[in-house]
Amino acid sequence: MRILLCLCLSFISPLGAKPLFLEIEGYLSRATAEEAMREIDSFSDEKIVTIIRSDEGDLNAAFALGRALASWKEKNTQGDLVIYIDEKALGPAAILPFLANSLYHSNFVSWGDIHFEDEEDMPKNLLISQLTSLISPQEKQLLQTAKEMAGESDLILNRYQIDQFAISEGTLTKEAFKKQFDIEEKPPSIQTVNEEAYDLPLDKQLADAITYSPDGKNLIGYLKIDDKKTSINQGTWLYITKAIEVFKEKRPIFVILELDTPGGEVYAAQKISDALKELDTQEGIPVISFINNWAISAGAMIAYSTRFITIAKDAAMGAAEPIQQVATSQETQVASEKVNSAIRADFANRAAFFGRNPSLAEAMVDKDIILVKRDGEIVKLTNEDQIRSSDQVITQKGKLLTLSAQEMMNLGVADILLDPQKLTPITKKEQEKNRWPFSKTLLSTYPFFAKFKEAEVIGYEVDARTRFFQFLMTPMVSSLLFLGLMIGFYMELSTPGFGFAGSVGTICLILIVLSSFALEIGSWLELLLMAIGLALFLIDLFVIPSFGLLGSVGVIAFIAGLVGLMVPGLEDVDYSFDTGALNEVGMEVLRRLAWLGGALIVGLISIALLAKYVMPSFKPFRRLVSDGEQSGYSAGESSDTMPTVGKEGVVIAPLRPAGRVLIEGRNIDAMSVGSFIEKGEKVRVARIEGSRLFVRKI
Repeated sequence: MRILLCLCLSFISPLGAKPLFLEIEGYLSRATAEEAMREIDSFSDEKIVTIIRSDEGDLNAAFALGRALASWKEKNTQGDLVIYIDEKALGPAAILPFLANSLYHSNFVSWGDIHFEDEEDMPKNLLISQLTSLISPQEKQLLQTAKEMAGESDLILNRYQIDQFAISEGTLTKEAFKKQFDIEEKPPSIQTVNEEAYDLPLDKQLADAITYSPDGKNLIGYLKIDDKKTSINQGTWLYITKAIEVFKEKRPIFVILELDTPGGEVYAAQKISDALKELDTQEGIPVISFINNWAISAGAMIAYSTRFITIAKDAAMGAAEPIQQVATSQETQVASEKVNSAIRADFANRAAFFGRNPSLAEAMVDKDIILVKRDGEIVKLTNEDQIRSSDQVITQKGKLLTLSAQEMMNLGVADILLDPQKLTPITKKEQEKNRWPFSKTLLSTYPFFAKFKEAEVIGYEVDARTRFFQFLMTPMVSSLLFLGLMIGFYMELSTPGFGFAGSVGTICLILIVLSSFALEIGSWLELLLMAIGLALFLIDLFVIPSFGLLGSVGVIAFIAGLVGLMVPGLEDVDYSFDTGALNEVGMEVLRRLAWLGGALIVGLISIALLAKYVMPSFKPFRRLVSDGEQSGYSAGESSDTMPTVGKEGVVIAPLRPAGRVLIEGRNIDAMSVGSFIEKGEKVRVARIEGSRLFVRKI
């Protein structure tokens, strides 16, 4: 949440002296202190009136402002510094009331708890020394109080304790104090934000990023990742990329990305995040994410990759610790430091890209990070012993950071909190057309977007063809296609001609290739590798017999290309030899490989059963194939009717290695032993195995 820091300067009287009025509210930053010091240095009259309402700030900045006020009092011996504590002067701002000549306060007030930095930066004895140097030696009660506020006791005074000091003038309401000193309300002369966030107020950032045409037609893009039942995956990536292509053509003034997701594949999330950043930075179409409940794990990564983050009141974001699959078992474990470091750095870079605090993003990934809010800044600690009683603990050791809606606002992660409101519902017709008025979205209720009421939202819906390809590339379905490819091609090679089995295998292969390219998983390199592998296999089978050498290389190349098409992210797999674990991308790859491995095992068992029990006796199947010149090696007869070993015959259909021979006037399927045998060559029966006849060239 961006805390506005105000330094207000005004004259309280139109006649006579011109007192200086300062108001310090919220975080006491260096910018606030420097602006105030410039005004104090140039002010030579006799009264400064200050209102303080602050519980955090920069300690060095507070001391610099205190020294400037002390110097002004020394130069103006008749000067009067009047300070009013509006409910709280805690942290660094608690230094300033010690300098007052007259001190007023509200009815309910807290003053004290001055924080000191780590021992190596500012030891507490140095803090006490600097504070007491601002107080007159005659003010012994104030000196003792200052030591206790700056010491380990972290003293905080209430209204009754403050009233005991000689400088205290008692209790007043803020309105009564302003009336007594005739303070005229003026707009702040400076407005800055917490240095953890952007340097510009939110509305100015929105106006700079979004170009609104009051006369033209304003379109607003809409994307949605909100299914808690299925995680972010390649299908999600395809949906985002297709929508971005549409938005590049339609040129919306900005895009709303609604998120309600438990996370998913890191590989897909990284590509989505990069595409969204490119849409903003390269195409000039900013993205505003709306966390409508969940942005967990990979969802948090995507949210961090958008320029603005808006949230619902029940929003949650974080919990992105990388989990790995152990290579030697089905168990998972927390990632090694090597993997954790890479994901942690990725999150931090994405958060910092649009000006958000990278330490918070890191703590969402690494549960060993300790974060506290100290003096208005987010500080990373190395151990829990460094936590002070005055620190606001953000996350402790052993706990992943998951932020609620209010925490996201307070820590500057989110920009806008949208309260639930009753809106005009989007009609069914509007949903079908993917177009509806911007006024029907919750974002339109934020004041900045009031002028966008007449804008039109354009969504994007994945078409039936794309959903079909997404279905095909799920691990289970793609593995079934792989199984169909294996069995179909085996049966085709084991039977005469080209028929039903070959058609099934070819269709499975085509579906794998088409779905892979449709989802932008595969590349032409994998397809080329498959083509080379298939060519080598066919050359070995029909052209240049190499006794299986070229064929084996071809099969390996074909399978390698096929796996590359079916398993995305292979190039991003990271394996740690120290822990025997894979990164998150590797875990997803291993999951898909496990499905393919299961399909391979089932396929090999099926082929063995087909070879032994089905193919020799399943004669009706032969009617489904064409009886070409090249025949298979199953004779289709029992061993009792086979020619005996040593009988001679002639090849009537080339044996490559299966074909047909004429022995004793009978046309029989046979298999060559050794090399291919051409038509017309004489052969001799070498052996008989079940219903298979093996012959050798004479």
